[in-house]
Amino acid sequence: MKLTILIITVFLLQVSASTNAQITLKETNAPLQKLLKSISIQSGYDFVYSSLDFKNLKPVTIELDNVTIENALKVAFEGQPLVYEVKDKTVMVKRKEKNESSIVDRITQYFTAIGVRGVILDEKLSPLSGANVRVKNGKGTTLTDFRGEFYLKNVAEGAILEVTFIGYKKVEIIAKEYIAPVRMELSDNKLDEVQVMFSGTTSRRTSTSNITTVKAEEIAKQPIDNPLFALQGRVPGLIITPTSGIPGAPVKLQIRGQNSLSGEYTQPLIVIDGIPFSNNIPGGTSFGTANLSALRFINPSDIASIDVLKDADATAIYGSRGANGVILITTKKGNVGATKVDVNMFTGISQRSNKKLPLLNTQQYLQMRKEAFKNDGLTLPTAPEPGNYDLTVWDQNRYTDWQNELGGGNGQFTSVQVSLSGGTQTLQYTLGGTYNGQTSMFLGSAKDQSGSGHFSLTGVSPNEKFRASLTANYTSNSSSSTDLTSAGIFLPPNAPMIYKPNGELNWEPNPLSGFATWTNPYASLSNIISSNTNTITTSADISYRFSPSIQFKSTLGFSLLQLKSYQPQSLASMDPATLSFMTAQATRNNNSSSSWSVEPQLSYNNHIGKGRLDAILGMSLQYNESELQYLNANGYTSDLSLKDLSLARNYYSANNNNEYKYAGLFSRLTYNWTDKYILNLNFRRDGSSRFGPGYQFGNFGSVGAAWVFTNELEMQKLFPWISFGKLRFSYGVTGNDNIKDYGYVELWGAISPPFGRYQDIATIQSSGAANPDYHWESTRKAELALDLGFFKDRLLLTASFFRNRSGDQLGSFSLPATAGGGSLGGIILNQDAKIQNSGAEFTLVAKVATTKDFGWSILGNISLATKNKLLSLADGYQGYPFIYGYDQNGKEISPIGKPFSGIIPVAEFRGVDPSTGLYLFADDHGNTNTDGFANRYARQITTRPDFTGGVSNQFIYKGFTLDIFTQFTKQMGRNYLFSTSFLSPGLLLDNGIGNIPLSIFDQRWVQQGDNAVFAKFTSGFGNVSNWIMASQSDAAWVDASFLRIKNVSLSYALPAPPLKKLHIQTLRFYLQGQNLLTFTKYKGADPETQDPLTLAPPRVVTAGISIGL
Repeated sequence: MKLTILIITVFLLQVSASTNAQITLKETNAPLQKLLKSISIQSGYDFVYSSLDFKNLKPVTIELDNVTIENALKVAFEGQPLVYEVKDKTVMVKRKEKNESSIVDRITQYFTAIGVRGVILDEKLSPLSGANVRVKNGKGTTLTDFRGEFYLKNVAEGAILEVTFIGYKKVEIIAKEYIAPVRMELSDNKLDEVQVMFSGTTSRRTSTSNITTVKAEEIAKQPIDNPLFALQGRVPGLIITPTSGIPGAPVKLQIRGQNSLSGEYTQPLIVIDGIPFSNNIPGGTSFGTANLSALRFINPSDIASIDVLKDADATAIYGSRGANGVILITTKKGNVGATKVDVNMFTGISQRSNKKLPLLNTQQYLQMRKEAFKNDGLTLPTAPEPGNYDLTVWDQNRYTDWQNELGGGNGQFTSVQVSLSGGTQTLQYTLGGTYNGQTSMFLGSAKDQSGSGHFSLTGVSPNEKFRASLTANYTSNSSSSTDLTSAGIFLPPNAPMIYKPNGELNWEPNPLSGFATWTNPYASLSNIISSNTNTITTSADISYRFSPSIQFKSTLGFSLLQLKSYQPQSLASMDPATLSFMTAQATRNNNSSSSWSVEPQLSYNNHIGKGRLDAILGMSLQYNESELQYLNANGYTSDLSLKDLSLARNYYSANNNNEYKYAGLFSRLTYNWTDKYILNLNFRRDGSSRFGPGYQFGNFGSVGAAWVFTNELEMQKLFPWISFGKLRFSYGVTGNDNIKDYGYVELWGAISPPFGRYQDIATIQSSGAANPDYHWESTRKAELALDLGFFKDRLLLTASFFRNRSGDQLGSFSLPATAGGGSLGGIILNQDAKIQNSGAEFTLVAKVATTKDFGWSILGNISLATKNKLLSLADGYQGYPFIYGYDQNGKEISPIGKPFSGIIPVAEFRGVDPSTGLYLFADDHGNTNTDGFANRYARQITTRPDFTGGVSNQFIYKGFTLDIFTQFTKQMGRNYLFSTSFLSPGLLLDNGIGNIPLSIFDQRWVQQGDNAVFAKFTSGFGNVSNWIMASQSDAAWVDASFLRIKNVSLSYALPAPPLKKLHIQTLRFYLQGQNLLTFTKYKGADPETQDPLTLAPPRVVTAGISIGL
């Protein structure tokens, strides 16, 4: 059978054609297909039909001049055994039905085996290749070919055929010799949601893996600049922690706990369109430090879906890179259809979401300072010196709320997105561009701007055997940032005015020396860090189908990230009194990282028995190269010269180059028996250049199985109230090579100034000792899960229970210089320790109400605490220490069976000594110690969350849609009142640290006999050790649980009829908010970042419009 789908989509004709198009035809004895092609070109209409229905048709002689399409179709089909139906601008053609047979004939036909031919189309009337067609409750099953056609033999006429395809609703049709084209409809059931996995797709209905998918629709509702933030609270088992609210700040990721003793090796693998991609990259202004989030340079509006793979069945095929989970990002591709232009524009504001901390006013601050001198038995100073300017020079009556002064106002946020998409059956495309701009909430010129382009082109040969696609993403970002949060907290309230009356920066000079008495916080605005980043990711897929069952495919990927950062230390930021002997300097970083990958594979699919077999065999080759260049130029005598290297007096440079090579062979075998029993096998052999000879290769694999028990007739009778039920299990081994390069050979590096030269010759030192014997770290993952559906799948529940066990732990350990380590030295070792992570995850999907005008749906998830413990240590273990304290005999408590991460040993806080005003702690015997000694391991604080999750509610009323997403976490967090930032209340440091939280002032020790919460004030460092011990006690930890309204999106879509008159397909107005409101008992600035000195992720509110043409 041959399917011919004639789709002529000439762009201008497609847009301008209407039902009143005039048709002119003049043909003699012409095939009907030729006439339809001419009508399509003149009208812009598409024709869909099966080639089988056009066999043995009469040739057509016709002559028409400027007639309507209705008349042209009527004449063209006159006398033919065909019927047609016009819907929108598509004409579906099929054979006329045969006359009804007698009852006897129909009974006879039912028991007569026939051959059944048909064609399956997708929702856009394109052929649906690979659709599964089987006889319901009988024998016989097949797949549609690249034309969407299928043939089943020996089928009883009148039998029921089931047609299924991932992401579409199941269709049942009655078997007969010729079946008219069947149009499939997209499913709105979460069980049929398309999920991306390695080299293919699946769905929750038949998957043996644990995969969570976040679609483009969910991402588009969030005004974010980093796609990782779209996953917060939406993916069970995934913890995403932003380190700051500054654009581009690094993001911490962890999936299902820490699978390695070394926390630095626990990042999941990120793959964009088949290309491995880093999460964080070096990008600061000091060599090897200060990272940036690389995912921040991927435009969220270009993403079609993000899939998070967690269990062994999903990750084992990634071999050595899958131990910590995998995040797959798939960008948008073109589709068959008329050319469509989409424009999306929004603008808004960003605000500080940090809570304002209650700090001391001037009167309270000066009382604290004077009391500190009194407690130390010292008289108040009268001569101005560093450390007392607040008492001797600054105005004793001035008050400035520095949190308000430096906290800034509103940042501006603007985004414009334009995309063009469409295509024919043989060519699909999408082309888009985005501009994003935001200004800083702080004063100054700091801003962030980016422009990005996305391109995707897919070509298919006329016989649909050959397919090629090219996808490319480009982003250019220019960013400058500053964070004055810490200055707003620490500066004394009577600190000087920012500006002099003449508008110059005020340095409030010492009347005796003439030097500045403070560091003006606005001086830092002259030293703003700026960076320019260019990112390119390109992926090309080429495939050829040799037969309906065999296909060859190869994916080629390339990514390039180039980052240049610059930070000056200008003369304008310095005390004018020091300019006679101070010079300016500038620091530059150039970071370049590129990656090549090639992945050829051969796939086979066919029906064996009642089941479908899918097999893949392929290989992976990857090459990464990175270079980081650091340059410091100093000795400038003018700020105007800072960007001219030739005018610098001195230079210091450093360079770091790395190469990484990776090769792997992989295979996957999947067998699906009538959607009841599914078995999936994965195997991979990997080679990595990060290991020495003899240890470079490792084997990994997994097995996954699922039983859809509601497809069993007996189970349907036993549990009629369950509409869907699936039990799945997976077990496998994954690896980890996420260590530094070249660790198996001895490494040397340059010594930094001022000790980096000897007799004007550059010197080097060891930066890593050789160890050629370390080998693969491996993790064994097991999971058991149950999926249930109720009320015709209106309510879906999933419960997953997992356990990961890791061995041969890789870690980097420092060595003394005498052993060849040096100040930068270290050695990579395997640790003879076995560790375990286990936990449970639950998800819920509910369609609460579905009517013509109103809909309400709920999507929720919760992850219980990932429990971890140390299973065993080998005799003579050498590795990371496990210290859980000592018993009463002084013997170290065994760590076996105890947690290895997320647990912090702390001292037991016993309050403040009423007689001395110092903190008290429990000693080794549980007694209160008054001489400052403490048992540092008296208690353990659990830092990992007890549970995390999120709930999304969507309400639809006619054209209105309201989405509310709430994120919640139950956890312990740092008590900022016992933070190391406030180690010595009463002391003014030279860098301006002086003010403290009001709670410390109100609950301090003042005199003997006081039952206080906080120790006495001091003007020096004598009590710092006592405060440090308090910061390392259980008093430094409090409940930091929170419930946050993470995202709210309200939109209104205008109805289609009035838009058509304006030649507009869609028009939508919307309001969006991010990080809107947080409910918490936590007294600090933000319960998520838990750092009062850093800007938290901002509150963003935007308004926008989306137009489809």
